Amino acid sequence: MVCLREFEPSPTPLLFTAGELMVERHARHPEHLGAGGAAANAALAFIRAGGRAVFACRLAEDEHRPFLVAELERVGLASPAVLLGGPFNAVYTIGAGCPYGRFGYHRQGSAGGGLAPGDIEREKVAEADVVLVSGVFACLNETTRATADFLVGSAGPGALVAYDVNHRPALASPERAREVYEELSPLLTFVKADLDEARLIWGSGSPLEVSRRGAERHPHILITLGGDGLILVADGEAAAVPAVPSVCADPTGAGDAALGACLFHLARGGSPEVAARAAADAGALCVRHLGAWGYTRTARR
Repeated sequence: MVCLREFEPSPTPLLFTAGELMVERHARHPEHLGAGGAAANAALAFIRAGGRAVFACRLAEDEHRPFLVAELERVGLASPAVLLGGPFNAVYTIGAGCPYGRFGYHRQGSAGGGLAPGDIEREKVAEADVVLVSGVFACLNETTRATADFLVGSAGPGALVAYDVNHRPALASPERAREVYEELSPLLTFVKADLDEARLIWGSGSPLEVSRRGAERHPHILITLGGDGLILVADGEAAAVPAVPSVCADPTGAGDAALGACLFHLARGGSPEVAARAAADAGALCVRHLGAWGYTRTARR
């Protein structure tokens, strides 16, 4: 079933999203201390592309809170939507040798996973030109699942309603990831996935075949292909863009950065070609630095 929601571009787009903000460590660089989280990473890229963003989250008042608050202020994501309360702030470690992938987590029961629909003002969501939900957040627990429903259901009639599949096997089974996507699918006008995730929700096939199947259900589809670039389908027009040559220091957050840049350009009425190339540029910039937000310390917009 194709989503029938109408999308209206804006010259100065505003994004609303919600999720976890976590402390970022690196197994091979013990001195590294950063911040990150899928939704926050995408919101940050949206801002650096030229947009505005509101990131809702919940932070515990533990030893990590001052650092996380300072990072939000540094990158322009601090707002009244950042609430205090919860047992502890989650931590993820890059290259931790986790059997499920390249990240290790200390997050079960964290403050971020307690962000509930009642913590968010519906009117603020409705004002946004883009509403973004991350699958990793939606699949955390029943509270965050309800919050994902609330965000999608609160989007204004002209908003771009975006979903990043962002499947994490350590948090949810493939069946659960597919189930959450299917439940949200009727209201989504944009879906982003890597190739494995795209095949999980739309079936096997080549990148172009899978993207066409996704485009039968949603007006906008972004499939990231790592070193092979990305494919963006927007209103029936497809743009396949190769990866931008870059020295890769750390791929953490590159897909999120590509997503944020792509959403910004689509939200302001940019063509699929422009949005796709901006996404590829943002991903390439991100991988040159250590950590999801490393590029913000040395790069100018």
